[in-house]
Amino acid sequence: VCKATKDDWRDYLDSENQALKSKRCEWIEGTIYIVEPSSQERECFSREVEHALLAQRGFDAYMTAWGSAVIPGLPDLPDYEPDDGYGPANFMGAPFPPGVQDYLSWYTLIIEVGKWRSWGYGAGMLDWKAAEWAQFPGVRYILCVKVTDRLATADYKLYRVERGGNDEALPLPELDPVPVVGPQTMVTFDSRELLGLPPGENIPSNPYSCDRFPDPSFSLDLYEVLETAWQEPDDSLFGAVTVHSSFSRS
Repeated sequence: VCKATKDDWRDYLDSENQALKSKRCEWIEGTIYIVEPSSQERECFSREVEHALLAQRGFDAYMTAWGSAVIPGLPDLPDYEPDDGYGPANFMGAPFPPGVQDYLSWYTLIIEVGKWRSWGYGAGMLDWKAAEWAQFPGVRYILCVKVTDRLATADYKLYRVERGGNDEALPLPELDPVPVVGPQTMVTFDSRELLGLPPGENIPSNPYSCDRFPDPSFSLDLYEVLETAWQEPDDSLFGAVTVHSSFSRS
């Protein structure tokens, strides 16, 4: 934990020599906090979510994976790094939402995975982070997943961002976490909202691929993601971890 100006934090984000990876931290009102110490569980689950999304060829053909890159071109908003961010591919031709300058700054899906972070609205916690992401123009869905030691269990919340007439985000609803259990735990997204299209708009063909985006909705099986993560070799995944974060609670 240390004090820092916003410019200091941005310089650290741009640095190639980070003693502690910036995606494990948050800059909150002049202080940098460690909110998610390194854990193999979080890294593994995040990686398998990305693999599961991009393995669906329609998703891969129509959505751009931005990884944990900070959304550019928004100097008045915090410089947050998602675990994974996705936005429409630039051939879509959809009109940019207010505040979005180009496809580089258009994320419609944000994914946050926490092991040390718990559910809650305190600064740095998962529900707090979802509410922060909702303020970013163009964001329509925030999928938050909480995993436990050795990926024994997981639960999730899928937030859909509703916007008012001035395109400002409405307060997110209070959601209860949903357990990830077999044989399936499906999360479903409106296809046009992921692609940035108005309701009822035809989904255009991809000029570079014959694959089509699922219509009218796109689904992801989180239990399949969890099962795949379980198959990772133990020696590469689950070392002894004893660090505790100030942003978790019993």
